[in-house]
Amino acid sequence: MKAFTQILGLATILVFATSCYQLVPYSTQVQEQYHLSVRDLEGIQFYLSHPIRLYKADVKKATTSDGNLLVNPGEMGEQITLKAGTKGVFINGSAFKMAVSFELGNGKYLIFGSASKEDPFKLQAQSWENKHGLLQYGGHDYFAEPGSGRAHLLIKIRDLKELDRKSRVVKGRIVK
Repeated sequence: MKAFTQILGLATILVFATSCYQLVPYSTQVQEQYHLSVRDLEGIQFYLSHPIRLYKADVKKATTSDGNLLVNPGEMGEQITLKAGTKGVFINGSAFKMAVSFELGNGKYLIFGSASKEDPFKLQAQSWENKHGLLQYGGHDYFAEPGSGRAHLLIKIRDLKELDRKSRVVKGRIVK
């Protein structure tokens, strides 16, 4: 019974700790609603909604057949995986497109964009063929595996009332 009480107490603490914020898809609408400037974006932590898997391939050796992109797995070379929830930082961008970096290094960023104000910023590629995206990462050509195109940016939004702050009640002054 004591173990059950401890587990229940821990679960309660966990619920309160995680309810202080909510993860929401980042969109131009969110940017406008909160009047976010470039400086603000530099201070926001971004998160991936879905995993992204990139693999380096010789673009010249990739072919298409019957609407399918054909790549020889033996020629795929390096593979990079970004898990859902991976943290990223704003590098640069505009109202409908931005570069976000998930690791240090020259050119190691991905482009996310949106077609409308309401749509979340999704992974962008130079081209998409049969759900494989061709994109640049770290100065090299990579293919994004099918499913990677669903990945979009998330941000945490906290209620100001939930933040720690000093509070006091003024008692007033009397005439002397």
